[in-house]
Amino acid sequence: MLYLEIRKGIGSFLCQSAYAPLLSQKANHMNISLPKLLDQAWGLLEEGQADGQSPFRLMSLATVDREGQPQARHVVLRGVDRAGENLEFHTDIGSSKCAELQANPQAQLLFWDPDRAIQLRLHARIALRQDAHRDAQWQNVPGPSQIAYGKTPRTGLAIRDPFAYALTPSKSQFMVCSCAVQKLEVLSLKEQHFRAVFQADDRWAGTWLSP
Repeated sequence: MLYLEIRKGIGSFLCQSAYAPLLSQKANHMNISLPKLLDQAWGLLEEGQADGQSPFRLMSLATVDREGQPQARHVVLRGVDRAGENLEFHTDIGSSKCAELQANPQAQLLFWDPDRAIQLRLHARIALRQDAHRDAQWQNVPGPSQIAYGKTPRTGLAIRDPFAYALTPSKSQFMVCSCAVQKLEVLSLKEQHFRAVFQADDRWAGTWLSP
């Protein structure tokens, strides 16, 4: 099991395991391997799910709208399933991102840690779930947070003034977005930069890229 410790100031993390830290400013070509790098990347995502203060808690979600224009916004990482190669976030069914993902389920997820100077970029196919899993997740949403799911007029529509809307929370407006990760790219910008990409198509073997 990988244990992570954030070092403030130098922004590296230590791995209290059988191998040395790869995503730290002390890493060098002698102790970097693709399998260990992939393992630590998933560890950072798991950190984001578990720790509300982690920079990996928040990710940028990029989709394409019906005019073919890119659209990006931040969403909160709510679930990580390393074995299933899956991430999860929640949204309002009336949001523009839902319509965009229904039309084109391919999206990119971007994470950035400024202290550790680590970027994770993931390509995923996103499924919109309103099933028993969605119902179970709704039960875990705290009451004060449920107000984010359901507004009148629908989210994104024009209103006459900043507060001309009503909060109408409802499970029917709650959507679980399940992200099947197809590609994961790691970029480290600490001292000697390095970059690698891993793809499901090649069983996550990984390839080094010029940074």
